[in-house]
Amino acid sequence: TTIWSLERGSEGAVTVVTRTAELTPDAGSIGSVVSFAEDGVGELYLIDYDGEIFRIGTADSLTGNLSTRARLGAVSNVAIAGFVLEGEGRADLLIRGVGPGLADFQVIDPLVDPRFAVFENPGTGGSVRLLENEDWDDSGAAPAVREAEAVTGAFALEDGSTDAAAVLSLPAGSYTEVLRAGAAEEGIGLVEVYRMGPSAGQAMAPILRNISTRAAVEAGGGRLIAGFVLEGTGSRQFLIRGIGPGLEDFGVTGVITDPVLEVLPLGSGTVLAGNDDWDSGPGTAGMIEAAESVGAFPLMPGSGDASLLLRLAPGSYTARIRSADGQPGVGLVEIYLLSD
Repeated sequence: TTIWSLERGSEGAVTVVTRTAELTPDAGSIGSVVSFAEDGVGELYLIDYDGEIFRIGTADSLTGNLSTRARLGAVSNVAIAGFVLEGEGRADLLIRGVGPGLADFQVIDPLVDPRFAVFENPGTGGSVRLLENEDWDDSGAAPAVREAEAVTGAFALEDGSTDAAAVLSLPAGSYTEVLRAGAAEEGIGLVEVYRMGPSAGQAMAPILRNISTRAAVEAGGGRLIAGFVLEGTGSRQFLIRGIGPGLEDFGVTGVITDPVLEVLPLGSGTVLAGNDDWDSGPGTAGMIEAAESVGAFPLMPGSGDASLLLRLAPGSYTARIRSADGQPGVGLVEIYLLSD
């Protein structure tokens, strides 16, 4: 039996790679291959004609952190971040809403008093509030937050700051973090979700598959900035979208009419890829297929929304959207880790 795989390179080029030697099992032998399969946490399997099942690999690179920085105030007084955990078991997450802590990174006009709430979104509709936090070390959770910062490499919040943070153990599902400013306050806030690993007593932890944040894009050169980290050793494929007009179908008013999306390595001024109109290039069919695979809502042809399908090596990245005409409005940035 000979086993091949296809690797997609730049500009759609495809290379055939022989995998037979590296897929030789430790025990038993592979006969005629009849199927491949993937479970909910990215484990890959081969099934032969005799009904034997061989685990042939693991999705060893996963998103460990997803975050979005935005201005809260006149255009939109909240940042609404949705995130999806997919798989089995429970995962410990560090969730933060940062304002004062941004001052250490030369962010001008950070929020003075951010607070957040986390909601579970069951498939039956509605939402269930899981917790709220305003001052991260006021509720006795400081030791857990400090441990989580050390595990994830998140920058440490100052003792006594009014930043918000909490550690949660969550099963697979859909969740929303809503970040708000203090009364009559405007400023820059940061929404963060870090995956720490399996919760105590759990052998497995679901994958942090997606985060999407709806918030304001300011006038002029204002941007909605999302950061994400791919941990591990292998490259993975992402669907990244910057949406304005598509939000109108969900009753959102005052959207940016022409979002421009760019993806960069964190701390670099070099743009890896950019997009203005999602259906203007040769990759449209792939983006439609990717959106269907992750359950993302479809973008309308000619909408002016932006989208990219990218394979990225492990590292830290920034996805940012701005308004092409410089007008303020509400935008949505989405980052999906694809199963590939």
